[in-house]
Amino acid sequence: MPAGRKSTGEWHHLPLGGQRDPATAVGCSAAQLQAFAATVNASSAEIVVSAAPIDLAQLVTITKKIVRARYEYAEAGARSLSSFVDAFLERLSPARGGGT
Repeated sequence: MPAGRKSTGEWHHLPLGGQRDPATAVGCSAAQLQAFAATVNASSAEIVVSAAPIDLAQLVTITKKIVRARYEYAEAGARSLSSFVDAFLERLSPARGGGT
């Protein structure tokens, strides 16, 4: 999937607290989503298990049966996930009190 290779780490274009379009909502360009669909459709898989928080079938045409996995998150431990996310965002954004 050549167009999808570089998707990791390229989420800098996503606005905080909002979404521009369905493709950027999942951190991919339209070309990357089409490359993903072509890869899945060309595979010998009989079924696709999707754990994505969005419905892939609304973004691309997949010719395989898609089963959506559901999951929930529960805090376990002294530090919450939100504390890690907040600390990360503080380091990234000068406007939020961090970064350089």
